[in-house]
Amino acid sequence: MDEYKKEFAELFRGYTEAYGVFQIEDGQTEGKQKGKAITVRGQVGEPHWDAHFHGRTGLGIVPLLSNDHLCFGAIDIDDYTLSLSDLNDKIHSQNLPLIPFRSKSGGAHLFMFLEEPVPAKLAREAMETMANLLGFHGVEIFPKQDKRPDPNSVGNWLNMPYFFAESTDRYGIDEDGNAIPFQEIVGYVKSRRTSAKALQHYTTEEKTRTEKKEPLAGGPPCLNTLLIRGFPPNTRNNTLFNLGVYAKKAFPDDWEETIENYNRDLIDPPLDHREVGAVVKSLSVKDYNYKCKDNPIVSVCNKSKCLVCKYGVRPDEEIPKLGRLTKVMTDPPVWRIDVIDGGIIELSTEELQTPRQFQKRCMEELSVMPPVVKGDQWREIISGLLENLEIIEVPKEASPKGRMLDHLSDFLTGRVQAKKREEILSGKPWLNDSRHYFRMKDFLLYLDRVKFTEVKQNKVLAYIKEIEAVDHTFFNIKGTGTNVWSVPQRQQPKE
Repeated sequence: MDEYKKEFAELFRGYTEAYGVFQIEDGQTEGKQKGKAITVRGQVGEPHWDAHFHGRTGLGIVPLLSNDHLCFGAIDIDDYTLSLSDLNDKIHSQNLPLIPFRSKSGGAHLFMFLEEPVPAKLAREAMETMANLLGFHGVEIFPKQDKRPDPNSVGNWLNMPYFFAESTDRYGIDEDGNAIPFQEIVGYVKSRRTSAKALQHYTTEEKTRTEKKEPLAGGPPCLNTLLIRGFPPNTRNNTLFNLGVYAKKAFPDDWEETIENYNRDLIDPPLDHREVGAVVKSLSVKDYNYKCKDNPIVSVCNKSKCLVCKYGVRPDEEIPKLGRLTKVMTDPPVWRIDVIDGGIIELSTEELQTPRQFQKRCMEELSVMPPVVKGDQWREIISGLLENLEIIEVPKEASPKGRMLDHLSDFLTGRVQAKKREEILSGKPWLNDSRHYFRMKDFLLYLDRVKFTEVKQNKVLAYIKEIEAVDHTFFNIKGTGTNVWSVPQRQQPKE
């Protein structure tokens, strides 16, 4: 990799112990691209960047460094109808230290680059304020955490720009709204970097208090976003209907008067009294949900966030606000869910499927007791999170099965071994003719002694049956019939 590409990679320096890969589903051409997000534990190096630049495999970088500082961060805007040029004009008119990049799906990543690493908490607070100033309240900020909850946590990664560098559609935008060629992006980024001192301007008490307030408290992200940015033309009736749905949920005692106020203050020009009356009459018949599939809110719909808003699509139960869902590919898999303002909890598949089990885990890990959500609502919430599932592959030896097999090796080769076949009855493994012989019940007792409970007993036998050249036989020892298992002796590597 040449020096220029090394400079590019240095601008996006992040966590070096893991990286991301995104496998796009076939046949997608529009909107947010769906696929499988895989987190791979391993060193990020030149081969990964080289594959990215040549269009072979896209690379995702975790911005959060091991010391919880950042060299770069990003605001992720999943609105595929916005004009990058108009957004760029807003950024420059407010002199914000952001560079818009076209994302892989056609949205925008607003990158912020630092002259030297700064604490993630400071950078995230500053980017949240900048997002609000641009009219994008509540969008995703990368990294998503101020610090890692534990040393083994990877964090969230972001797809890198300039995939297939010479023919890319993931490019940066200059001050005039033009695409920046790959050969010029490094110099442009260096000219736009900011400092920790400059970021303090965006994290003052006054700014965070005034700019972070939701126009519709507890309302769906789509309406809050459009209230800040402005509603598009020819959508007045649907806009007032959706505002009416919110009013009825949030102000059940005086929702009709609230709709009148919304029409007067938020609709430009306001609808006449007959049209307003028609909306009120319609909403009086029954409790409607938002028109999520219609304009103006379809283009800024954020289903997974809306599902956990107090007055979102299904407001019947209050539950913790949930962030990214991660699946760790152990056997069985472990699910990690980000409970915003609470932390990350780990769940089994059964616990994730069952609202009451989720409540129990929240109590155990976060000391909070959310209500038990109805089954159909819980399915919708989890289905929304699964749309952006992050998958973490782990080495086989790091899985419960791998650790169980390590314990089997320790049991067979430990200090307590039979010197002759008869001692198998004493619970000792016996090595003969390059094979280890043992009784299953003795190995299960060993697992109890070492307090290994990650694999249930019925699974232990199933995993042992999968060992290459495993054998089950019957010994007659001192007149006693004995069921014995045997596995080949592991060959030691040559010095």
